[in-house]
Amino acid sequence: MSGRMDIINRIIPNAKAELPLLITHLEKLKIYEKGEGKWYIKSHDASGKERLILDEKKNQKRPRR
Repeated sequence: MSGRMDIINRIIPNAKAELPLLITHLEKLKIYEKGEGKWYIKSHDASGKERLILDEKKNQKRPRR
């Protein structure tokens, strides 16, 4: 679980304090590395799409605001 939290903290600094409900549901999130330095999350909707949330090589974080 700490690996997931590390990725989330790169996207949302201080996520534990900013999003306390996230901690209780973190195990339900499917966050995985696909390709070197590209981190994805699997959607929980009917389509089941995957979304890029962090690209370490380009230093891009998503979701964007």
